[in-house]
Amino acid sequence: MILKDLPSETLSSLLKGPGINLDIGSFRANLRTDVDQLAQQVAELYAEFPVETETEICDFFVRIAPPSPLRRYVRQNVCAYIDDLDPFEPMPRDLAYPLLESALNWCVASQISRYLLLHAAVMGRGDRAAIFPAPSGTGKSTLSALLSLAGWRLLSDEFAILRGSDGRLQASPRPISLKNESIRIIADAGGAERLSRRYDGTIKGSLSYLRSQGESLTALNETCLPALVIFPAFKRGAALKVQPVEKSEAFMRLIDNAVNYLLLGQTAFETLTRVVERCDIYHLEYSDNEEAIATLDELLAAAKPEREALAS
Repeated sequence: MILKDLPSETLSSLLKGPGINLDIGSFRANLRTDVDQLAQQVAELYAEFPVETETEICDFFVRIAPPSPLRRYVRQNVCAYIDDLDPFEPMPRDLAYPLLESALNWCVASQISRYLLLHAAVMGRGDRAAIFPAPSGTGKSTLSALLSLAGWRLLSDEFAILRGSDGRLQASPRPISLKNESIRIIADAGGAERLSRRYDGTIKGSLSYLRSQGESLTALNETCLPALVIFPAFKRGAALKVQPVEKSEAFMRLIDNAVNYLLLGQTAFETLTRVVERCDIYHLEYSDNEEAIATLDELLAAAKPEREALAS
């Protein structure tokens, strides 16, 4: 069953009770909330994701609810409760959906140890994928959204999820979080129908979310081979520049982007070594989005086929 198959009344009732078990690719999350507008937003942005209504094993248990009964009526705040922890400050009720997405990010970053996690976007075509490790503000999410609109498969906008056994990339194609000017860019590029409403007044400014669709969801549980590592840097007015990155430098930069490298120890070292040895690695500086996408198409197509045996 996919989420949109549930009648809205049934979905609301389940969310207020035992919750729904949402399959988000590499992870399964049990979601609960009695915030009606949040139920509607989840139904919109996760419409095509598989969902179970019976009790199953889940990776995360997330509940979005007011911190006290009074907060339902006065200063209507909500909190994120994760296994009865509340790691976030209360947020205005109107920002319940961004709070949910932040809570899911927190769950992945703090509770997952069976995969090596990099703070990075991952986009693919066919069986190959490009990893885009980058700090906030470098245009990573905007580029991911544009690639999605151009027919690339979204594996994740937040985490590169690498299996230690063979170095392949798992998927978790949750909606892409877009900030401020990026919202207009994606709307103008043809993504308006896939964008959520705009959430103003967050600590990051205005937010909107690009709904996943197509191959990103039909291939939800299919892995990809890392073929490229791209360190992107959007610079207004800059000419396109593609520069190879030395393997040793790339290894250290990937460690900086790793969420659980120290926790996984030798497994993390071996997994990153596979990625660095097998992938083409570039720094990409650009200002023209269409030019950048065309270049990335060429780079991924040129990836050497003998690099497909990552476990060797």
